[in-house]
Amino acid sequence: MDQIECRLRHIVATLSDRLKRAESAFMECIVGNWFWCWEEHNIAAAKEVGGADAKAQMEEVVSVVLWANRVRRSVLVDIMSATTVYQAMLFLEGLAQFLIGFRE
Repeated sequence: MDQIECRLRHIVATLSDRLKRAESAFMECIVGNWFWCWEEHNIAAAKEVGGADAKAQMEEVVSVVLWANRVRRSVLVDIMSATTVYQAMLFLEGLAQFLIGFRE
């Protein structure tokens, strides 16, 4: 479990930094250009700002989300392989209760 925790500390920090950079780039590129076009009363250009730039920035955000999903799966597999059947059952039960708590 200590190995999983150590690996996660590094991965989560990297993932968090990458997400912050992606969000920052999105805000800077898309929103900044959109407001500039809007102030210039160029509504057609403001609508086009969301085109290629938005797609490129969203691809980075999607990449971060996909990576986070892979990490999630990897961590669950690591935890399940490091436990006994009974411990795995208790872990999954606790995880299910945790997720159900989000609904309330």
